[in-house]
Amino acid sequence: MLNFNPIGISTFAVPFIFVVLIIWISANEKHKRNQLKAEVYLKALEKGQPLLPDLFTDKNENPLNTGIILTLVGIGISIMMWFVAGEKFATVGLIPFLIGIAFLLIHYIEKKKKNQQNVQ
Repeated sequence: MLNFNPIGISTFAVPFIFVVLIIWISANEKHKRNQLKAEVYLKALEKGQPLLPDLFTDKNENPLNTGIILTLVGIGISIMMWFVAGEKFATVGLIPFLIGIAFLLIHYIEKKKKNQQNVQ
């Protein structure tokens, strides 16, 4: 007979539920922001006003910020899993950690390219 352990299930379910919730909130906020920008765009077109070229570029999407956040989240998940489920499951935090490291690398590569373009 199977032994049902609600604490064991919640240990794995709660972090994933939080991640899904954070992604949903973030996507919803981005959608609302884009709707507001589209309304401004349409109103400007109706009134014959000049359009800003960077209206739809999002300056908040910085690979450095994303990289730092994901790296620290990965470390936090690893520490939490180490204490809650043991060292066997602590490697779960490596996924966001390594994605964060990738974003940091992207930031430094883009920064290097911009510096080279500015020099030339």
